[in-house]
Amino acid sequence: MPSARFLKPIINASVASVVLICHVALATLVVLGMKGLELLLHSGPEELLLFDRFPLRYLFHAIDIGIILVFGWNGLREAALAFQDAEE
Repeated sequence: MPSARFLKPIINASVASVVLICHVALATLVVLGMKGLELLLHSGPEELLLFDRFPLRYLFHAIDIGIILVFGWNGLREAALAFQDAEE
């Protein structure tokens, strides 16, 4: 039977990886939902404008980037906290 000294790093890494995988899955679902909303709003060949100046797709791209950044930062932070909690 493997010793606890050998299993502890594997358990810590698996907990941290599960946290990261969950954050990536949630971010993917939210980005796909935003893409679906964008496709629903943009049904015709003409470009929809925001304030009659900027294409509406710029807003959706900014939201996608924000989602990726927030989930990426929080995912890494949560994985680090999960790794620290597992060490104690």
